[in-house]
Amino acid sequence: MYIVITIIISLIIVTILFFNKTTHFSDTLPPTVIEDQRLPKIIIRGAVLHSEAFGEPEDPILLFLHDGPFSDYKNVLYLRSLAQERFRVVFYDQRGCGLSQRSEKWHYAINEQVEDLHAIITYYKKQKEQKVILFGHGLGGVLATAYINRFSKSISGAVFAEPDGFTPDLFKSYGERSGRLQLIRTFLKSQQIQIGLPTTSAEQHAIDDQRLKLFLEKEMRVTGSHQHDKQLRLWRPGAVAISGLMTLADKNAYHITDNLAGFHPRVLFLFDAGNRSYGIQFALQEAAFFRNYQLLQISHSGREFIYDKRDEILIALKGYLNTI
Repeated sequence: MYIVITIIISLIIVTILFFNKTTHFSDTLPPTVIEDQRLPKIIIRGAVLHSEAFGEPEDPILLFLHDGPFSDYKNVLYLRSLAQERFRVVFYDQRGCGLSQRSEKWHYAINEQVEDLHAIITYYKKQKEQKVILFGHGLGGVLATAYINRFSKSISGAVFAEPDGFTPDLFKSYGERSGRLQLIRTFLKSQQIQIGLPTTSAEQHAIDDQRLKLFLEKEMRVTGSHQHDKQLRLWRPGAVAISGLMTLADKNAYHITDNLAGFHPRVLFLFDAGNRSYGIQFALQEAAFFRNYQLLQISHSGREFIYDKRDEILIALKGYLNTI
């Protein structure tokens, strides 16, 4: 009898532990496209990415590239209203971010991200002469620039919202001033984990993402201020994508400006008047890589100006897109 009772108690304990392990993170994090087949998605280069598009398939494409790895496209869904202006507005969560599939960390090198973006453009582009305009925010702006540097003839225009540095030196300089790089280092040091290994399971990715979410909710500050960001405007942060961010901090990690002088369309740079880490001087340094550019200052908000000042952003976008 004692043995039977012991076995029953052991089974109950194992069941409770298993239940807690499998439900704890699903209760606090939304599932990715792998776990939830109902989510809108595309499959490119062997990866399943959370993605959706609005507007007529043959209209000019406006493709948004979100900041990362702390972000996804949740906070800019208001851009879909531009479909009423006869644009095909395309969103996707970059590999390992938001609700997209998690991959091994080597996938997050800038060249790999450019290949992903090229596959996405190919997927959504229905006609050879269909125009494509890129809109990159933060690290998304670095990705847009890397793509233009390689495929300039396939892009008709570009909008940048406070892009991180286009060279490793500029990237590191801005990353240190804004506190972004130190934030990542603190997280990695505090967790003492290796992220994005070939053996990393979906459950472990969820654990890593949850740790990052809790860390950001507690520690992340709005760029250029000392106020804590009390609400993360994203579906799910991507811990594995951090490896890509730290790779960019390496001085020999990327060269994405060599061919920009040959890009003729005018590009638009948006920056927040209140972001002291960025400012007009840094915006000018970035814009100078292009031969034809326009700077537009958005009224004070913080790094989340792309969401907080969405009315101003839409006005600026409409004005720019009408010239394409």
